Amino acid sequence: MFRKIEDFVKVYGSMAAEGAQILDQLTDESLGSFVVDGHRTIGACAWHIVQSIAGMSNEVGLGLDESVLQEEIPGSAAQISATYRRLSQAVQDAVQAQWTDETLLQEDNMYGETWQRGYTLLALHDHEIHHFGQLTVLMRNAGLPVHGRFGPSREEWALYGMEQPAGA
Repeated sequence: MFRKIEDFVKVYGSMAAEGAQILDQLTDESLGSFVVDGHRTIGACAWHIVQSIAGMSNEVGLGLDESVLQEEIPGSAAQISATYRRLSQAVQDAVQAQWTDETLLQEDNMYGETWQRGYTLLALHDHEIHHFGQLTVLMRNAGLPVHGRFGPSREEWALYGMEQPAGA
């Protein structure tokens, strides 16, 4: 749970920058790719991440652009990435402008439960990490390069001047 606004902005901002780099690897052609019939495509997974920022933030009154909640999955990878950048920055800006550290202790009804706002921000952060993990698996299966979020990906070992470990 986040207890300070500055901690949320630092942690979420860092994660969002990494997430944007993952989204930048998508191509328009890859958006329809999937691994298992009936499961999310790359485009659906990526767009779900984007829509969740607005959805979760507006449940706690932050007033982000809700129009993305009604939009179909874009056919443009660049549009998905740009919208993610815009909304991930907007949630940080809204939290800084509208809330205080004390606001993080206020409670809201979230998905039939009572969550403190600091927990809602943690859930937003963790939700994105969860789906970015799924997205990188989908990307790997589609043959796209994968940006390493918590360490170098297979493609990035050489960039760090390191030998790729066996099985990586």
